[in-house]
Amino acid sequence: MIFSQFQRRACFLTLPQVFLFELTAAITALRMNSLPDILSAGVLELCLLFLSVSDLETYVIPNFLALFPAFCRILVLCLCADTGALFKSISSAAAVVTLMIFISMAGRRICGGKGFGGGDIKLFALAALYLGFE
Repeated sequence: MIFSQFQRRACFLTLPQVFLFELTAAITALRMNSLPDILSAGVLELCLLFLSVSDLETYVIPNFLALFPAFCRILVLCLCADTGALFKSISSAAAVVTLMIFISMAGRRICGGKGFGGGDIKLFALAALYLGFE
């Protein structure tokens, strides 16, 4: 019974997750212009693949899988000595986390139910860290 429920859920969610994975890979590949950036984007894509599988099975996104690509991105920006990009990335991630927490709290208060979960906030912060804002 449990296996059949997982199988139905996996078949239903696999296509959108694969599409999201490919879309994220395409966007990050277009924005990256140096070898260290491309390598850190590859780390992000690999971790996103593992994150989607973990989220599919347990509905939990492990912290180490979310922190590893963030650490790699910050390390690449520090090694490239690009303080402007480092500041933009970290400030955009902080702004996104603040906004998402506010939206989650407002959604819980207004709707009386669940808002965004912690995993959603982690994924939005990762996207902001890699993509930044213009």
